[in-house]
Amino acid sequence: MRSTWLVMMTLAALVAVGYTTLGSAEPQVGQTPPTVLLNVTSGDEDLLAVTTAFHVAEHSLARGRTAVLFFNVRGPVIASKRLPETTKLGGDPPIRQQLAELIRKGAKVYVCPYCVKAAGLRKEDLVAGVELATPEKIFDHVHANSVVFSY
Repeated sequence: MRSTWLVMMTLAALVAVGYTTLGSAEPQVGQTPPTVLLNVTSGDEDLLAVTTAFHVAEHSLARGRTAVLFFNVRGPVIASKRLPETTKLGGDPPIRQQLAELIRKGAKVYVCPYCVKAAGLRKEDLVAGVELATPEKIFDHVHANSVVFSY
Protein backbone atom coordinates (compact mmCIF):
# COMPACT_ATOMS: atom_id res chain seq x y z
CA MET A 1 0.00 0.00 0.00
CA ARG A 2 2.78 2.41 0.95
CA SER A 3 4.72 1.68 -2.29
CA THR A 4 1.58 2.40 -4.36
CA TRP A 5 1.18 5.72 -2.57
CA LEU A 6 4.83 6.58 -3.17
CA VAL A 7 4.58 5.75 -6.89
CA MET A 8 1.40 7.86 -7.23
CA MET A 9 2.99 10.84 -5.46
CA THR A 10 6.13 10.58 -7.59
CA LEU A 11 4.07 10.46 -10.80
CA ALA A 12 1.98 13.42 -9.67
CA ALA A 13 5.12 15.44 -8.95
CA LEU A 14 6.64 14.58 -12.31
CA VAL A 15 3.45 15.54 -14.14
CA ALA A 16 3.25 18.83 -12.22
CA VAL A 17 6.87 19.71 -12.96
CA GLY A 18 6.50 18.75 -16.62
CA TYR A 19 3.28 20.74 -16.96
CA THR A 20 4.67 23.89 -15.36
CA THR A 21 7.87 23.61 -17.39
CA LEU A 22 5.90 23.22 -20.62
CA GLY A 23 3.49 25.98 -19.62
CA SER A 24 6.17 28.51 -18.72
CA ALA A 25 8.65 28.00 -21.55
CA GLU A 26 8.82 31.33 -23.35
CA PRO A 27 11.25 31.77 -26.22
CA GLN A 28 14.20 33.99 -25.42
CA VAL A 29 15.73 36.37 -27.95
CA GLY A 30 17.78 34.31 -30.40
CA GLN A 31 16.41 31.02 -29.05
CA THR A 32 14.41 28.59 -31.16
CA PRO A 33 10.76 28.74 -30.05
CA PRO A 34 9.61 25.66 -28.15
CA THR A 35 8.24 23.00 -30.49
CA VAL A 36 5.32 20.70 -29.85
CA LEU A 37 5.51 17.72 -32.19
CA LEU A 38 2.24 15.83 -32.40
CA ASN A 39 2.69 12.29 -33.66
CA VAL A 40 -0.78 11.36 -34.94
CA THR A 41 -1.10 7.66 -35.68
CA SER A 42 -4.89 7.61 -35.31
CA GLY A 43 -7.22 8.00 -38.24
CA ASP A 44 -10.96 8.35 -38.66
CA GLU A 45 -11.44 5.34 -36.34
CA ASP A 46 -10.42 7.48 -33.34
CA LEU A 47 -11.62 11.04 -33.78
CA LEU A 48 -11.17 11.73 -30.06
CA ALA A 49 -7.41 11.21 -30.38
CA VAL A 50 -7.25 13.34 -33.55
CA THR A 51 -9.32 16.15 -32.04
CA THR A 52 -7.22 16.10 -28.87
CA ALA A 53 -4.05 16.47 -30.97
CA PHE A 54 -5.66 19.44 -32.74
CA HIS A 55 -6.54 21.07 -29.42
CA VAL A 56 -2.97 20.65 -28.16
CA ALA A 57 -1.67 22.16 -31.42
CA GLU A 58 -4.08 25.09 -31.07
CA HIS A 59 -2.98 25.78 -27.48
CA SER A 60 0.67 25.50 -28.51
CA LEU A 61 0.32 28.03 -31.33
CA ALA A 62 -1.58 30.41 -29.05
CA ARG A 63 1.40 30.35 -26.67
CA GLY A 64 3.98 31.13 -29.35
CA ARG A 65 5.23 27.59 -29.81
CA THR A 66 5.87 25.87 -33.12
CA ALA A 67 3.24 23.18 -33.67
CA VAL A 68 4.14 20.27 -35.95
CA LEU A 69 1.63 17.54 -36.78
CA PHE A 70 3.04 14.32 -38.22
CA PHE A 71 0.35 11.97 -39.55
CA ASN A 72 1.47 8.37 -39.90
CA VAL A 73 0.21 4.77 -39.59
CA ARG A 74 -3.60 5.32 -39.95
CA GLY A 75 -3.32 9.13 -39.69
CA PRO A 76 -2.83 10.18 -43.34
CA VAL A 77 -6.54 9.82 -44.12
CA ILE A 78 -7.15 12.74 -41.72
CA ALA A 79 -4.99 15.01 -43.90
CA SER A 80 -6.58 13.84 -47.15
CA LYS A 81 -9.51 14.83 -49.30
CA ARG A 82 -10.82 11.28 -48.79
CA LEU A 83 -12.03 12.25 -45.32
CA PRO A 84 -15.61 13.52 -45.72
CA GLU A 85 -15.87 17.25 -45.01
CA THR A 86 -18.58 16.63 -42.42
CA THR A 87 -16.49 14.25 -40.28
CA LYS A 88 -16.30 15.61 -36.75
CA LEU A 89 -16.34 14.66 -33.10
CA GLY A 90 -19.47 15.70 -31.24
CA GLY A 91 -19.99 19.46 -31.19
CA ASP A 92 -16.49 20.31 -32.46
CA PRO A 93 -16.03 21.80 -35.93
CA PRO A 94 -15.39 19.32 -38.75
CA ILE A 95 -11.92 17.75 -38.72
CA ARG A 96 -10.94 19.18 -42.12
CA GLN A 97 -12.00 22.67 -41.00
CA GLN A 98 -9.93 22.36 -37.82
CA LEU A 99 -6.90 21.20 -39.79
CA ALA A 100 -7.23 24.07 -42.30
CA GLU A 101 -7.42 26.55 -39.42
CA LEU A 102 -4.30 25.13 -37.77
CA ILE A 103 -2.42 25.42 -41.07
CA ARG A 104 -3.69 28.99 -41.48
CA LYS A 105 -2.36 29.81 -38.00
CA GLY A 106 1.07 28.43 -38.86
CA ALA A 107 1.09 24.77 -37.87
CA LYS A 108 3.41 22.62 -39.95
CA VAL A 109 1.65 19.48 -41.18
CA TYR A 110 3.44 16.45 -42.58
CA VAL A 111 2.40 12.94 -43.57
CA CYS A 112 4.50 9.81 -43.80
CA PRO A 113 4.96 9.07 -47.51
CA TYR A 114 5.03 5.30 -46.90
CA CYS A 115 1.81 5.49 -44.90
CA VAL A 116 0.18 7.59 -47.63
CA LYS A 117 1.01 4.89 -50.16
CA ALA A 118 -0.14 2.10 -47.81
CA ALA A 119 -3.48 3.89 -47.40
CA GLY A 120 -3.93 3.97 -51.18
CA LEU A 121 -3.49 7.75 -51.24
CA ARG A 122 -1.36 9.98 -53.47
CA LYS A 123 0.22 13.36 -52.87
CA GLU A 124 -2.63 14.91 -54.88
CA ASP A 125 -5.11 13.50 -52.34
CA LEU A 126 -3.68 15.60 -49.50
CA VAL A 127 -5.45 18.78 -48.44
CA ALA A 128 -3.82 22.16 -49.09
CA GLY A 129 -0.90 22.94 -46.80
CA VAL A 130 -0.01 19.32 -46.04
CA GLU A 131 3.42 18.09 -47.12
CA LEU A 132 5.01 14.69 -47.50
CA ALA A 133 7.48 14.22 -44.67
CA THR A 134 11.20 13.79 -45.10
CA PRO A 135 13.64 13.05 -42.30
CA GLU A 136 14.86 16.64 -42.49
CA LYS A 137 11.37 18.14 -42.25
CA ILE A 138 10.64 16.17 -39.10
CA PHE A 139 14.01 16.10 -37.35
CA ASP A 140 14.64 19.81 -37.97
CA HIS A 141 11.85 20.37 -35.42
CA VAL A 142 13.29 18.01 -32.81
CA HIS A 143 15.72 19.75 -30.48
CA ALA A 144 16.32 20.31 -26.79
CA ASN A 145 13.38 22.70 -26.67
CA SER A 146 10.85 20.18 -28.04
CA VAL A 147 8.15 18.00 -26.57
CA VAL A 148 6.43 15.11 -28.37
CA PHE A 149 2.88 13.91 -27.85
CA SER A 150 1.43 10.83 -29.56
CA TYR A 151 -2.22 10.36 -30.41
